[in-house]
Amino acid sequence: MASNALLTILGLPLSDEQPISEEAKRTISEADLVIGESRKRALGILAQAPEGRGKSLYLLDESSRPADREWQAEVTKVAALKGRVVLFSDCGMPLLFDPGSAVLEACRKLGFEIRSSSGPTSWGSAAALSGWLPPFLILGFPPRQNRPAFWKGLSQVDAHCVLMERPYSFLPFLKECTEVFGKSRQAFLAWEIDSGKQRLIWGSLGEMMAKAGSFESKKGEYILVVKGRAE
Repeated sequence: MASNALLTILGLPLSDEQPISEEAKRTISEADLVIGESRKRALGILAQAPEGRGKSLYLLDESSRPADREWQAEVTKVAALKGRVVLFSDCGMPLLFDPGSAVLEACRKLGFEIRSSSGPTSWGSAAALSGWLPPFLILGFPPRQNRPAFWKGLSQVDAHCVLMERPYSFLPFLKECTEVFGKSRQAFLAWEIDSGKQRLIWGSLGEMMAKAGSFESKKGEYILVVKGRAE
């Protein structure tokens, strides 16, 4: 047992098709409390780790029952008992943009020792697959409010902009990008990285808009890397 309570951030495989490691199964089996970012993903992971099925599970998904989201009090109890918490980080380790960041911050304030068992990160993989040299500007998901302020000045940035979007918002998002950066700006689009269905597309934003209907999906995560301002 660690001298302090322990939080392990477990980076999950990018695809549901990939199994978790033996190390991940061990981490889950030793946990007193499991926190998942989404119900479906968390239950799928626990199904691969039999010893974790009886663990206390809390969820960060806004669509979950309110009682399933009341993880703060449980984390405080685990801190007092110097126990172990495992946090499932979906799509690798993109805690910067996911609700798991709130768990990390709370555990830090409570004096937890923090460890990670990292996996691939979707936006990091997309940046590498683009084939473009750094720098990259990691922007994540555009906010739902005050969008003009978010986009302001990005068309003049020299770094390649890495953006993420949910499938149900993808077409309006792509239209927005085309208006901000221009139809001729080069971009790289990654959908469902590491799965058997993945699509990797290079081309101008105008070309992507013309083809968008053929690859739009209501599932998975889109990552768009927009090339930096041309010299």
